[in-house]
Amino acid sequence: MTRQSLPVVVDVVRLADRQEELRGELPVGSLPRLCDSLTSGQGSAKVVLQFGRDEGRRLLIRGNISADVELQCQRCLRPMPWDLQATVLLAGCYSEQDADSLPETYDPIMIGDDPLRLALLVEDELILALPTLARHEDDPDCRPLELSAPAPQSEKPDDERQANPFAVLGALKRRDDS
Repeated sequence: MTRQSLPVVVDVVRLADRQEELRGELPVGSLPRLCDSLTSGQGSAKVVLQFGRDEGRRLLIRGNISADVELQCQRCLRPMPWDLQATVLLAGCYSEQDADSLPETYDPIMIGDDPLRLALLVEDELILALPTLARHEDDPDCRPLELSAPAPQSEKPDDERQANPFAVLGALKRRDDS
């Protein structure tokens, strides 16, 4: 099953048993949790997912999801383009015990009686692919913002600021000892 527009929900067991592939696009604007981290909801996520089973008969979802998005640079606070790339390798689990027994190369996805909402899967994978700290790499105009106001000055005289901070505690201890 190859499609340009992705279905809203899928039966992952049926797709895995048939070893089907889904290809298509989702508008980034239709992924609200992802859009919370972006400066714009423009663009689309390109999805390629292959459903199948491994040699242990585990249900597998493999593929790639990519999206050209716009993030806010955390250094200069200007918008910047970012190429999000997510590699998907999920194993279907019916219980927490199944998830705990998976090899480390697989990420678990819980399979229940309800069909899988494909947009939620795509959105989760793209959120996980977001950079921890987005910033321009080689942009000479990207500099941290500078504060225009001077730093506040302490109202204490210099000799008090430079005094030993434990002198007060020493004076209290001597007073208690007497």
